[in-house]
Amino acid sequence: MSANNGIIFKYISAIALLISLMPSQEILCQDGILDSTFTFRAGTIKTVNALNLITRQTGYHFTYDSRLVDPGAKSEMNFRQTKLRMILDSILGKDSLLYSVIDQFIIISRALPPPSPPSSGDTTGLSGIKIISGIILDGESSEPLPFATIALKQNGRGTVSNNSGEFGLKLLPEDHADTIVVSYLGYFAREIPVIQSLGSNFVVEMKREFISIPEIIIKNQIPQEIIYKTLSGIPRNYGNTPAGMTAFYREGVLRKSQLQTYSEAVLQIFKSPYTATLLNDQIKVLKSRKIENINVSDSVTVRLKAGLSTCLELDGIRNSFDFLSRGAGIEDYSYRLTDIVSYDDESVFEIEFG
Repeated sequence: MSANNGIIFKYISAIALLISLMPSQEILCQDGILDSTFTFRAGTIKTVNALNLITRQTGYHFTYDSRLVDPGAKSEMNFRQTKLRMILDSILGKDSLLYSVIDQFIIISRALPPPSPPSSGDTTGLSGIKIISGIILDGESSEPLPFATIALKQNGRGTVSNNSGEFGLKLLPEDHADTIVVSYLGYFAREIPVIQSLGSNFVVEMKREFISIPEIIIKNQIPQEIIYKTLSGIPRNYGNTPAGMTAFYREGVLRKSQLQTYSEAVLQIFKSPYTATLLNDQIKVLKSRKIENINVSDSVTVRLKAGLSTCLELDGIRNSFDFLSRGAGIEDYSYRLTDIVSYDDESVFEIEFG
């Protein structure tokens, strides 16, 4: 029996030790961050630095009206196992402030006086309109966030911040029970009750949201491999049966800005298969005309004129150029992949050679 009591005592001691070693974060969640105790030994520092120190230790950011908090004021930051509520009252120098916790944010606000009865002489209803204004800041760098969206959650009425992160929003009496939603691309959205944000110079700190991007593998392409792959796709991409077509031909030769010859023709072309064949491409001239402005003794035009047969010889798939020829042709050149461009709504490789 005594042995069993000893075992039970050991279990109780182990449970007690486990509870004492539990992380403080669990206790914070149960008792509330404002009633949790903390120890700070930072000496005399500015209020804004004291709030940043609390943020780093607790993980909670602050939102407040700048008229309630003087960031440049000096305060003592020496506390030992003191509740956070009392620490805030001490460094802010006011015990009439209200602290509200929403998600990972602590909102500092002033208790609103009870509403006064409407004046009998007021018939416009404008006395119930209030204006909330403030600034949207990055919670880490304190940089202003331009073009942030500030809107009422229920009716959707809202505004955006300017280049300096400042904003202003008119509130009707029925909006006092609503919630202000602040959103910005790349940041977590903030929701703040209207009743806690009335006034001007309201500071809203936004917490960054990190979104992981799927991994992308970029593989370098070897130009020669692209060329060989292109050449291997010729039988699949080009016809292996003869084809007939009607074409229009025009050629002009200029010499020192003077027109030497000008030819036009309507042609019927026989295109032989791109696979190995004994047939060649053929041309039949259906109708043509030609204008000449040269002397008989002038032989320069012989080297300039191309002719109908040259048009067919420029078919780079049938009559491969040296830099596209398999084997020794490609090996005689150096290639470099320079860009990826768009051609006929398709992405194509741009390859230089020399």
